[in-house]
Amino acid sequence: MFWLLIEMLTFFIPDTMQWTADNFWVLIICSSVALVVTIIDIRRKFKEMFSVRESLADTNISLEIQVGDIFQVEGDFIIGTDTTFETNPIPEKSLQKQFTDKYYDNVEHLDRDLANALGDEKLIENTSGKSKRYKIGTVAKVSPKKQVVYLVAIDELNKEGEVVSSLENVRDSLRELWKYIRRDIDINNLVIPIIGTKHARIQIPRQVMITEIIESFLEVTYQGTLICEKLTIVIAKEDYDENIDLKKLGDYLHVNAAKKRWQEKPAGQPVPAEHQNEH
Repeated sequence: MFWLLIEMLTFFIPDTMQWTADNFWVLIICSSVALVVTIIDIRRKFKEMFSVRESLADTNISLEIQVGDIFQVEGDFIIGTDTTFETNPIPEKSLQKQFTDKYYDNVEHLDRDLANALGDEKLIENTSGKSKRYKIGTVAKVSPKKQVVYLVAIDELNKEGEVVSSLENVRDSLRELWKYIRRDIDINNLVIPIIGTKHARIQIPRQVMITEIIESFLEVTYQGTLICEKLTIVIAKEDYDENIDLKKLGDYLHVNAAKKRWQEKPAGQPVPAEHQNEH
């Protein structure tokens, strides 16, 4: 196609072929730049098809929902686990298993990191499997290969070793997670999957769980607590189906992010009427 264009130009402008030969590398560079720009533009448009983003009113904070691989998104990861922080066995297709395989050479290394992270956490009781059990919402921060990950307890193991959880557990876990991150020195972007809907077996639509995550984040943020400058909710490609409507989620995000819901802190307790004239 390129040489066909040159031949056509040569027919009308005889010197075109000689100019092309003298400036061949210039044409190659220009063509390469044009190709790169085109690819970047295509990728941008493709991403826009599978993501929605809003900035929160009167803040520098943004919230994005996107379809993709959580491990390809820049930021600190949030991954759900159970109250024993069980590492072996765990479901092969679980996000915790994928994280372990990607960032750890062996499970023992993860166990050591978890033991260090949970050293000051209060135990609830001993259970089968592991000898330690923590409350719902307990967070363990680990940093394998310089990747920060917050493992948060959102479900429990029953006596049969089955995972059980509830929507209320997820709500409590998110509140505890935000408290934990708020105390952290570093403020980085956060990346969270649709927790609770797969291996935790909470029977609610994934789209509803996404709105729960949004509401939880907005609630603490609009109270004046800076958790992060960007939260990305990632929908795994295999979980993105007709039951998840990105447009509706985008509309929901737009309406709620645009609300100015800053809560004014009380200036103090009102003085009882009988004491107002004492001074």
